[in-house]
Amino acid sequence: MTTHTARLIAALRGPLERQTIGASGIEHLSRNPGCQRLQAMTYARVTPATLAARHHDDTAGQAQSVFALAHGTQFEAALFANNGDRFIQAWLAHLDMPDTTAVRFVDIASLGASDRDVMHAATIDLLEDWLTDPPDELLIIAHPALRLAFADQDYNVEPDAIVIMPGASTARLVEVKSYTDQGGYTNPARIRGALRQAAACWVALARHIGAEHVHDDVSLALRRPGTMSAAFHTMSVAAERADIQRLVDAGDDITAQLDRTVSAGGNLHDRDALASIPRAYCDSCREHCGLAKWCRREAWDERGRAIDPLIDQISSNLTPDQLAAVISGDSVAAHDDPLLLDIVELARRYEALNLD
Repeated sequence: MTTHTARLIAALRGPLERQTIGASGIEHLSRNPGCQRLQAMTYARVTPATLAARHHDDTAGQAQSVFALAHGTQFEAALFANNGDRFIQAWLAHLDMPDTTAVRFVDIASLGASDRDVMHAATIDLLEDWLTDPPDELLIIAHPALRLAFADQDYNVEPDAIVIMPGASTARLVEVKSYTDQGGYTNPARIRGALRQAAACWVALARHIGAEHVHDDVSLALRRPGTMSAAFHTMSVAAERADIQRLVDAGDDITAQLDRTVSAGGNLHDRDALASIPRAYCDSCREHCGLAKWCRREAWDERGRAIDPLIDQISSNLTPDQLAAVISGDSVAAHDDPLLLDIVELARRYEALNLD
């Protein structure tokens, strides 16, 4: 990290504590890369939920319930307990591999004692050993620690597991989620988030060992109903990887934009200064951003300020039914008044906000 980057982060964050922004934070920004407000939060390592609590007294934010957190932790712990016994059995069954398959299981978390530098070094050593001399056994690396370079910073990215088949030249990423496997009825928003998170891990792993050594697909492990066993699903993340890579490639542009933001007085620790940072609210923000509700309200206020004066200018020349038809986009061809077309354009722009 350069001195300039450190100063920029300090200006944005101010007295706020640095938080963990890993694969999930990177994938959130990749969904809405044009949102300068989310850029600033990701760059300064501050979560939207923290700002919702600080500036809007919204303590709910995006925090998971204690029960959900505990359940997810228990499921993952159960899979990797006893040298990964449940994970190994489920994986062998998933690929119809014999129970007698030789397996090497390494839990990086047990080696690093939560020291990210130690965990990262141990992960890289294992991967380099594999590339130098591919073993004839199934290699499972639990809790690997990778790093993703983005906007002059390294972000800790931690997949749940990396699986390397006997003698294989590619490694497969595994994302573990405690959601109950409901076949085609599993919540699609949850699946999208999991795949985008896995895609961020894919890009990070490719940075370390080369894209040619990373399997194109990832494996999503969901909880089998009524058990602590995993059901694996092979999923493509090609589109998600492209989104993450575009975001990473735009790191320098984002840094330059944030430089201008700070120069204009924008920061995260002051409510008015935060509001001065442009946001790009869209409907999907509600899936992942703790500030979505407040950005949505700002968008509604902007809608009124933008459209209401135009409506006032022409309302005397239209009946209520005609005005409603124009705003909804109906019968536009029957009107050539530039003001009417302005209203139509603005109305359509805000239609996607679902602000009712």
